[in-house]
Formats: sequence, C-alpha cells, structure tokens
Amino acid sequence: MKLFTRYNRIVLLVMVFVFLLSSIVYYFLLNYILIQEVDEVLNHRKTRMERYALQTGHLTVFDRMGRSAG
Repeated sequence: MKLFTRYNRIVLLVMVFVFLLSSIVYYFLLNYILIQEVDEVLNHRKTRMERYALQTGHLTVFDRMGRSAG
C-alpha cells in the first residue's frame, strides 16, 4: 500500500506541475496572438483612414456610436 500511495503523490505532483505550466504557456500564447490580431486590424484601419484623408483632404468625423456624423 505504501508504494501505491507514493505513486499517487508523485503522479498528482506531476499533474499539478504540468497543469500550471500549460496554463501559463496558454495564457501568454493566447495573449500574444490576440495582440497581433488587434494590431493587424488597427493598422489596416489606419491605412484606410490615411488613404481616405489623402484622397479627400479631410477626415470623416464619427459620433459615439461609430456612425459618420456628416
């Protein structure tokens, strides 16, 4: 019975360690991917706004809801 108890403790510790390590890696990986995606979208919008400003000579003003005010 002592061997079985020791085995269970070792397995439990290994599982806790693997869970913590994978949680940390998952958090940082997901955070990195989301930041990259948001940066890509914002850069695309910035490019579109700059192109529009160069073509028309002014920027469109938006209200709080994101609709064009004029």
